[in-house]
Amino acid sequence: MRASFRARRHSSYRPAMPSYRLLDGRGSPTDTFTATCDNEAMAHATVRARHLPRPEPRFGDRRDFQVHRRDGDRWTFLLAWAPA
Repeated sequence: MRASFRARRHSSYRPAMPSYRLLDGRGSPTDTFTATCDNEAMAHATVRARHLPRPEPRFGDRRDFQVHRRDGDRWTFLLAWAPA
Protein backbone atom coordinates (compact mmCIF):
# COMPACT_ATOMS: atom_id res chain seq x y z
CA MET A 1 0.00 0.00 0.00
CA ARG A 2 1.38 3.36 -0.99
CA ALA A 3 0.83 6.31 1.29
CA SER A 4 0.42 9.68 -0.33
CA PHE A 5 2.14 12.65 1.18
CA ARG A 6 1.13 16.18 0.40
CA ALA A 7 3.29 18.99 1.69
CA ARG A 8 1.28 21.83 3.06
CA ARG A 9 2.61 25.30 2.82
CA HIS A 10 1.42 27.61 5.55
CA SER A 11 1.39 31.36 5.16
CA SER A 12 3.91 31.61 8.00
CA TYR A 13 6.31 29.19 6.27
CA ARG A 14 9.84 30.56 5.87
CA PRO A 15 12.62 28.75 4.04
CA ALA A 16 15.76 27.92 6.01
CA MET A 17 17.79 30.47 4.04
CA PRO A 18 15.80 33.55 3.04
CA SER A 19 16.45 35.24 -0.25
CA TYR A 20 17.66 38.80 -0.59
CA ARG A 21 18.11 41.25 -3.44
CA LEU A 22 20.42 44.16 -4.11
CA LEU A 23 19.01 47.19 -5.89
CA ASP A 24 21.24 49.62 -7.74
CA GLY A 25 21.02 53.41 -7.67
CA ARG A 26 18.18 53.37 -10.19
CA GLY A 27 16.08 50.94 -8.11
CA SER A 28 16.64 47.99 -10.45
CA PRO A 29 17.47 44.59 -8.94
CA THR A 30 21.05 43.66 -9.82
CA ASP A 31 21.61 40.58 -7.68
CA THR A 32 19.44 38.02 -5.87
CA PHE A 33 21.11 35.76 -3.32
CA THR A 34 20.56 33.74 -0.15
CA ALA A 35 22.14 34.28 3.25
CA THR A 36 21.79 32.77 6.69
CA CYS A 37 20.91 36.08 8.38
CA ASP A 38 20.30 39.77 7.66
CA ASN A 39 23.81 40.79 8.75
CA GLU A 40 25.41 38.34 6.34
CA ALA A 41 23.16 39.57 3.55
CA MET A 42 24.04 43.21 4.20
CA ALA A 43 27.77 42.39 4.23
CA HIS A 44 27.48 40.45 0.95
CA ALA A 45 25.51 43.26 -0.69
CA THR A 46 27.97 45.99 0.29
CA VAL A 47 30.87 43.99 -1.16
CA ARG A 48 28.89 43.24 -4.32
CA ALA A 49 27.89 46.90 -4.73
CA ARG A 50 31.56 47.92 -4.94
CA HIS A 51 31.73 46.13 -8.32
CA LEU A 52 28.74 47.99 -9.74
CA PRO A 53 29.04 51.32 -11.54
CA ARG A 54 28.45 54.33 -9.33
CA PRO A 55 25.12 56.01 -10.17
CA GLU A 56 25.42 59.52 -11.56
CA PRO A 57 23.85 62.26 -9.48
CA ARG A 58 20.68 63.56 -11.11
CA PHE A 59 18.03 65.82 -9.70
CA GLY A 60 15.14 63.79 -8.30
CA ASP A 61 16.84 60.43 -8.87
CA ARG A 62 17.78 57.92 -6.21
CA ARG A 63 21.47 57.27 -5.83
CA ASP A 64 21.49 54.79 -2.98
CA PHE A 65 21.98 51.04 -3.02
CA GLN A 66 19.38 48.99 -1.15
CA VAL A 67 19.05 45.48 0.28
CA HIS A 68 15.62 43.84 0.55
CA ARG A 69 14.59 40.51 2.15
CA ARG A 70 11.83 38.37 0.68
CA ASP A 71 9.00 37.90 3.19
CA GLY A 72 6.39 35.65 1.60
CA ASP A 73 5.06 37.46 -1.45
CA ARG A 74 6.68 40.82 -0.75
CA TRP A 75 10.10 42.38 -0.28
CA THR A 76 11.02 44.09 3.00
CA PHE A 77 13.54 46.93 3.09
CA LEU A 78 16.66 46.27 5.23
CA LEU A 79 19.41 48.76 4.41
CA ALA A 80 20.26 51.68 2.14
CA TRP A 81 23.59 53.43 1.68
CA ALA A 82 25.14 55.98 -0.63
CA PRO A 83 27.85 54.73 -2.99
CA ALA A 84 31.39 55.56 -2.01
